[in-house]
Amino acid sequence: MTEKKFRKGKWSVINIKARHNQHPAHYVDAICKIPSTKHAYEDTKGKYVELVHVEASEWKEADEAPVYLILKIIKYERIEGAFYDRDSETDYPVKLPPNVFENKQEAEAYFIPSIHKLVIKSSECIKSSLLVKMLTECLNTVEKEEFDVDTVKDHDTIERIINAHHILSIEADISYSNPGNSDEFQALLDTKLKESDAKNAKVSLEGSEQHPLQGGENSLIEAIAQLSEENGTIKAKIKEKANSHMTIINTSKHPRVLEIEKSNSLLELVNRVKSFFL
Repeated sequence: MTEKKFRKGKWSVINIKARHNQHPAHYVDAICKIPSTKHAYEDTKGKYVELVHVEASEWKEADEAPVYLILKIIKYERIEGAFYDRDSETDYPVKLPPNVFENKQEAEAYFIPSIHKLVIKSSECIKSSLLVKMLTECLNTVEKEEFDVDTVKDHDTIERIINAHHILSIEADISYSNPGNSDEFQALLDTKLKESDAKNAKVSLEGSEQHPLQGGENSLIEAIAQLSEENGTIKAKIKEKANSHMTIINTSKHPRVLEIEKSNSLLELVNRVKSFFL
C-alpha cells in the first residue's frame, strides 16, 4: 500500500472526553462501535453526517492502544419535492427509495487515543463544528451520557483573557478534563468538578473598572480559562491595556488551528499533532 502523504496545511482539533474510564482503550472501543449503530446525525432537515468506517493503525502505544484511528465520514442529503423543467414548465416528482440520498461527500479524520484528540483538515468538506455535533450524538448513542466532545480553543486567546490589564466579567461553561493537568489550582478545580459528577458547571463572575476581577498566575480565572480551553467555552469582557477600550472575547469563536508542515506519512502527521499537546 502506498503511504499517504500530507501537504503543509491547517488542521482543526477536537477534544473527546469520557466522563468515566478515561483510558485510551475506552475511547477506541466506543468510536469503533459507531459505524455498526448505523446512526446518522441530522444536521439540518434532510442533511445528514455519518461515520461509516473506522480503521485502527498497526502501530501500537506501550499500553497496546493503536497510535491512531482513521475515521471515514460521509455527508449526504435527501431529495424532496420535484425537479423543474424551465423549458416545458413541468414538475418531475422525485420518488426514490427511503434510504437513497444525493450529494454524497466523503472526508477523513484522525483520532489519537493517547491525547484523546481528533484532527481534521480545515479544508475538508465536513467542518469541525459539524463533526463535534455528530460525534457527541453518536458516542452517546453507544454509551448514554458518557462523552463530551468540544473544539479545542485557541491558546493565545485564552492567555489574552488571563493576562488582561482589567477583567470586567467572566461567563464560563466548563466541565472537568481528561487526566494531565499540572497547574495546582486548575488541578484542584478539575478534581472538585469530577467529584461532583456534574455534567458541566456554569460560572459567572462580575467585576468593574474600579474593582476588576483578579487574573494572573494560579488564580481562579486562570483555572477556569485553562479548563475551558479543551472542555467548554468562556466569554470575557476585558481591557487588554490600561488605556484600551473594552473588548468582548468569546472563545467559541476562536477555535485552535494547528499549522503542520508537510508530512511523508500519517504516522509522521500524528506525531506532529502529539507534539503540540505532550
